[in-house]
Amino acid sequence: MQSGMPYDLGYEPFMKAEFANKDFILNSLSYLLDDDGLILSRNKEITIRPLDRIKIENEKLGWQVLNLILPIIIIGIYGLIRQYYRKRKYSS
Repeated sequence: MQSGMPYDLGYEPFMKAEFANKDFILNSLSYLLDDDGLILSRNKEITIRPLDRIKIENEKLGWQVLNLILPIIIIGIYGLIRQYYRKRKYSS
């Protein structure tokens, strides 16, 4: 279009083809704005399951150590392996 107006949603000017983007968006909005579906989703009961405090206290140190030490060990092993391969590759 030479008038400077935007093309319709889903229209490809180079191929002169129209795709179903507009229909998809309209159907999606229609689904999301469905009055019955919105009411049904509001009436759902959500039960909150609290964490077991005793289990948290017992396992807290183990998880902290795992999350702090394990990544460092993995990175260290990767570095040693990489250094070994570089040393083998460039030593003549």
